[in-house]
Amino acid sequence: MNYDANLLFGVFAVQLHKITPEQLAEAAGIWATDPSRDLAERLVETEAMTHSDCELIARLVNEAIAAHEGDTTQTLESFGGGQQIYDSFMGCILQAESGIHVSGANAEGREAPVVTEDAIAVREVPGRYKEKREHGRGGMGRVLLVHDEALGREIVMKELLPRSEKLNKSGEQSPVRRSGSVIARFLQEARITGQLTHPSIVPVYELGRRQDDTLYYTMKLVRGQTLAAKLNEAKDHNQRVALLSHFADLCQAMAYAHSRGVIHRDLKPQNVMVGEFGETVVIDWGLAKVKGQEDAHVAEMEETFQALQVDSQLPLSKTASGEALGTPAYMPPEQAAGQIEQNRPAF
Repeated sequence: MNYDANLLFGVFAVQLHKITPEQLAEAAGIWATDPSRDLAERLVETEAMTHSDCELIARLVNEAIAAHEGDTTQTLESFGGGQQIYDSFMGCILQAESGIHVSGANAEGREAPVVTEDAIAVREVPGRYKEKREHGRGGMGRVLLVHDEALGREIVMKELLPRSEKLNKSGEQSPVRRSGSVIARFLQEARITGQLTHPSIVPVYELGRRQDDTLYYTMKLVRGQTLAAKLNEAKDHNQRVALLSHFADLCQAMAYAHSRGVIHRDLKPQNVMVGEFGETVVIDWGLAKVKGQEDAHVAEMEETFQALQVDSQLPLSKTASGEALGTPAYMPPEQAAGQIEQNRPAF
């Protein structure tokens, strides 16, 4: 099927109550990162639909297209067009002349930056990155220490998790059920960080896709300790005063980011590295926002504010994950108050 035929398949499947919009959005996130295989196959892989139901929907799609003399675009328009696509796919897939667009949309329908398949320009060279160990893991991805065989150096790779732990009916691991909004957030993080060129901001080397179609980006490995660890180790006033130079470097880095219209939104000592040779590097720009661009984190940030109101046990010094994003103890007042649109660089 071509792009429009796949979109029509999704619309029909939802309208005939074979799947829910939530199930369609999950499979569509996987399909959008690799459209070489039809959406129907992805729906079977995620166990949202059976082969027989897919065959039924495919026949209906073919008959509808034939009734419109083979024009898939006109067929889509007759069944509701872009709005119907948006509703059926829960806003994570949009129709465009150039093909599939992945969109991160929140529950209120406000869209995050659109991410196209063409945006992933780099395919990993087989054997280039040798994994040494896993440094950390979250709900949607993990951070690896890898060796770049081409340049002979150790770097950091952050990637979306390629597989879920759940086995499908055939006994094989199923692909991670990844919504378009998660993909948008991951790529937004890589792009924002990569566009900030400053000695005290961790540089991004490459954005691409691994051999198993896992999205990733690579960064500089900063050896040292976090500013939080340094502060905890300081035994007296003089040792704490000695860290002021790192605070000054941090301020310069933030001033630069603000001059580019970017705010970090999770700035805290744990996200500032003090290198072995005295360098100061701000890391973890996963919640960053760019002035004038739609925010891929709006829905999650709003859930954070709700969690703060109802859950007094939410850790104040840790970045909340899952339903809530941000670190309560370090939030700017307007962010903690839920005034997201006021949470922007002042310049």
